[in-house]
Amino acid sequence: MYSKEQQLKSKRIKKKSKNFSEKTKQEIFERDDWRCVRCESYYIESVPHHIIYKSQGGTGEATNGATVCRDCHTLAHSRKDVRKWFEGFREQLLRR
Repeated sequence: MYSKEQQLKSKRIKKKSKNFSEKTKQEIFERDDWRCVRCESYYIESVPHHIIYKSQGGTGEATNGATVCRDCHTLAHSRKDVRKWFEGFREQLLRR
């Protein structure tokens, strides 16, 4: 057990946010040319898709986000093949 003094002096590791900041959302939308990255629709969701889900440790960094339309977002959460497609998209981003 640590004393209160030890706890206050300890260096705390700041966790990365799992949500996208407004700046990061803007960066994602601009990178993706304001179009769904899968079907190229201009009718996009107001929040980018987390490629690696927050519940699985995905962060709110731009490399974990993708601009999506409602249909592709729904498919990404319901079909394994579409989810794999988005994971491949992320891998391409990381190689750039």
